[in-house]
Amino acid sequence: MKPQECVIKVNIVAIILEITGASVIGWKNEKLKGRPLLTIIPESYWDGFLLAVSYYLISGEMAILDERIPVHIVTAKGKELPMTLYTVKEGPNNFLNILTKRDEE
Repeated sequence: MKPQECVIKVNIVAIILEITGASVIGWKNEKLKGRPLLTIIPESYWDGFLLAVSYYLISGEMAILDERIPVHIVTAKGKELPMTLYTVKEGPNNFLNILTKRDEE
């Protein structure tokens, strides 16, 4: 793991199973483990995120796999941080979300 990187392992319904480097996104590891991934997603993106999870559960397909995409993450204090997200499948029911800091916009 790089110094400016956070790795989040989630299950197929986007519950955080493991996390390393939460301080990079303004959280403590123990505060996020077991919580929904929605906890760190800006509210304005919730509908799209839930639609994507539902689509994956129905079809088994996910458009963002193995792609680097710009996203914003919400810190524990409510501030949005620009990050780059890279998602990979880990086993049949889990995903690794790798978040890397981007320059402020």
